[in-house]
Amino acid sequence: MSKKRPLKVIAGTPDRPLVIGDIEIPCYVLSDETRVVTQSGMLAGLDQAQRGLVPVGGVAKMPRFAATQALNPFISEDLEYRLTNPIVFQPPGGGRAAYGYPATVLVDICEAVLDARNANALSYKQIPLAERCELLLRGFAKVGIIALVDEATGYQAIRDRKALQDILDKYLLAERAKWAKRFPDSFYKGIFRLRGWQWQGMKVN
Repeated sequence: MSKKRPLKVIAGTPDRPLVIGDIEIPCYVLSDETRVVTQSGMLAGLDQAQRGLVPVGGVAKMPRFAATQALNPFISEDLEYRLTNPIVFQPPGGGRAAYGYPATVLVDICEAVLDARNANALSYKQIPLAERCELLLRGFAKVGIIALVDEATGYQAIRDRKALQDILDKYLLAERAKWAKRFPDSFYKGIFRLRGWQWQGMKVN
């Protein structure tokens, strides 16, 4: 674990997690502008909380599922480093220091799991994990490309706050509709703050 002084949270609260369907993952923006998901929240979001952490190389620990014989060969050195060196931060309201991962680690984990599935390396017990990762990764990709086009064209300054979530909702229709819920206002307010835009509230249709 990192020995650095815990970073402070500048955006995010415990009651405003990242919500994707029935998955809730606490997330924050830290004083160095790193976007993090909590360690426990990411494990719970991947339905791996019960497996916990496992020692690696003495004192470092990483999620047990990522250290399995089936999946570990697909974990890059960089990803392993980030998983075994979580970011220490001070939660809002004080208390004991918390641990988190850069938000992009969630994407990297999903990619590694799907690579392992494509190589027929997963056990049958890990198939549900792969299915969840596939749903998350495809949803992130679809919303991400829209966000990039909007930023390139300047449209992000005028679009409705519901626009990206509506795109994700359309992807999650039918049998996947149970995943569809709204991102909290703090998510959008954080984007406005980081971009230097004035928050005046956004229209909700």
